[in-house]
Amino acid sequence: MYGTILDAGRILGQTQTDSLISGPLAPGTSKTYTFKCTQFGTTWYHSHHSSQYGDGVFGGIIINGPATANYDVDLGTYLVNDFYYKTASQLSDIINSNLQNRKGPPPADTILINGTNKNANGGGSYGKVSMTAGKKYLLRIVNPSLDNMIRVSLDNHSFSVVTADLVPIHPYNTNWLLLGIGDSLMIYSLKTY
Repeated sequence: MYGTILDAGRILGQTQTDSLISGPLAPGTSKTYTFKCTQFGTTWYHSHHSSQYGDGVFGGIIINGPATANYDVDLGTYLVNDFYYKTASQLSDIINSNLQNRKGPPPADTILINGTNKNANGGGSYGKVSMTAGKKYLLRIVNPSLDNMIRVSLDNHSFSVVTADLVPIHPYNTNWLLLGIGDSLMIYSLKTY
């Protein structure tokens, strides 16, 4: 990765306009960040160098802490994002050309859930999760999209939203969510039957 960023406001001693940023890393090297977490929940990291973020250089971060409700199984982080068959560099050229002609960016080719989905030709696969009746599941959802808000539902099952962008909220039940770019939410599935 070339130039990593962790959003500010999540790192002790940094102001809202600061970020934890590193310079480029040589191939085959690594970098360890040490910082004190003042909040807990789910967030994400992404590259700010050139177009790496648009080509998938991002991932989820879980900061463990107290839970606002009991659950049986933590399903981990689910990254739900738009995906383009063209590279981010190619998209940048198209977007710049479109802007000169007062047009918007091109639509995404598909949506990925943790990097998986079926393409228009039937290739690929859907991610699958096995659930046990009577269990309560925690799901951490992040939208690292380039250009799209994403509506999320769980096959018409209701669920309870308990955290938004590392902030515990008064839980509410719903059948779907609209995630903005960069949003992260923690939800509890209501018990499966």
